[in-house]
Amino acid sequence: TAIAYLHQALAMAQAVGDRFSEGTALGNLAATYQAMAQPETAVQYAQQHLEIALEIGDRAGEVRAREILGKAEIRKL
Repeated sequence: TAIAYLHQALAMAQAVGDRFSEGTALGNLAATYQAMAQPETAVQYAQQHLEIALEIGDRAGEVRAREILGKAEIRKL
């Protein structure tokens, strides 16, 4: 499944210490859970993505994470 592939990508990025790819995988998981109407899980992954984006200076990743967080908050209403 898509979720399984995304978790594999996350594990691989973590294994090699690639923080950018780790953030990307977390963002993709967040977006997928958001699309599946699971905002609580989406927020968990988006927050992790945001932390990494801020840590490595990935401004595009920061924007994407914040967008996902905002959309997930709307879904929770």
